[in-house]
Amino acid sequence: MPSWSDDPTFVLSVIKTNAAATADRNPRLHSETGQRTREELEKRILFLLRPSARAPFRKYRDWLQKYARARERSKACWVRSIRLSRPVLLEMARRCQERGIISSEGDFWYLTFPEMAAIFAGQRESSYGQRVASRRAEQLRLQTMNLPEVFEAPPQLVPTEAAAPAAALSGLGVSRGQAAGRARVITSAAAAEESELLPGEVLVAPFTDAAWTPLFVSAAGVVVETGGMLSHAATVAREYGIPAVVAVRGATVRIRDGDLVTLDGSAGTVRIG
Repeated sequence: MPSWSDDPTFVLSVIKTNAAATADRNPRLHSETGQRTREELEKRILFLLRPSARAPFRKYRDWLQKYARARERSKACWVRSIRLSRPVLLEMARRCQERGIISSEGDFWYLTFPEMAAIFAGQRESSYGQRVASRRAEQLRLQTMNLPEVFEAPPQLVPTEAAAPAAALSGLGVSRGQAAGRARVITSAAAAEESELLPGEVLVAPFTDAAWTPLFVSAAGVVVETGGMLSHAATVAREYGIPAVVAVRGATVRIRDGDLVTLDGSAGTVRIG
């Protein structure tokens, strides 16, 4: 995927959208409000617990806060490492195309690390083109498949089926509140670069990860096809104080771009129209 350095379209769009957001969308304001709410809830829970259960509660609370931060920190570190290595890989791709080893720079990303090392050690082969074509075809095939909700290794892929139209969808409410607005359906990080989420729109996505976080600032609510109570979409939505419903199967197909949607982050429902 292109980085923001390669193509700043997405980040510039986010800056433009955030600049137009009202003061009540300030993430720091929501963070402070969320912290106060959490502290008040912790006091209430401790008051209601029997004395012998208070120490374990504090211990598990501290563990959860510690490792939740560690998980996000590890992602941030990986992003930094990719940023350092990507220019090197781009130069390697350019040289491979220049030498006629691959037909385009895009082919380079379908090579394995051992193959890259062999190429730059001078071990040139004639089969790289065939391997790239085979892997591209496999990628296209896998894009037509889904993983089952629950599985044991090895998972059995399930062909994607056309989703039937529906006026209402259900999922798991992970951030309380209600919101209504026009749907902005974004199916990938690449699609996010070409989209401009306007203030008051509802973000509809298959999943979200760190790169999607800036979109939450202006979103009125979030609907995601996968995830649970501790997923990225759920955690960030609660931090930003916007309602969210996850595990809404077929949301990016059943909800069309521009549809008026109403979601209830407490009940876990999404109404279309």
